[in-house]
Amino acid sequence: MPDDAAGETHLDRFEIHKRIRNRLERAPFVSQVDARPSPMRPTSVRATIDTTVWFGEDYRAPTAILEVEWRPRPARDWFRIQYTEADATWSCGWHQDGTHDDLGPNHFQVDHEGWDTSHREPAAFDDPNPMAVLERCLEELESRIPELPDGVGGVDGDSG
Repeated sequence: MPDDAAGETHLDRFEIHKRIRNRLERAPFVSQVDARPSPMRPTSVRATIDTTVWFGEDYRAPTAILEVEWRPRPARDWFRIQYTEADATWSCGWHQDGTHDDLGPNHFQVDHEGWDTSHREPAAFDDPNPMAVLERCLEELESRIPELPDGVGGVDGDSG
């Protein structure tokens, strides 16, 4: 397996997605998990979330989708962890994909159909391991989602 610049060992795409799928299947707030396009050739994992179980109260949407895509790369993996509610006009997530390098290697982004541009803010992960990143994102989503999309600066889209 190739090593990245920091000397950490990369997991292959299959193993990363398998671990992500297994972690999400164990979450009490997840009702279904699918590897896409297939479990043997995954490029992403899609989980259906029971928001009432996750947030512990009646919530504006009964379900949401969390999609995790991880692409191992020699210097720095690319990933996308995206949260979307059915019938919502917004979504949010973390991206590490070589775009918006002015924000650092990765960023948190909120998109809203009523905004001119996305809200983006720098994000930093102490541990680049895919499972550590996923855990941190799940923790942040649990605390941030009830306040989104209005709970970010630049709700008119001027922060992008």
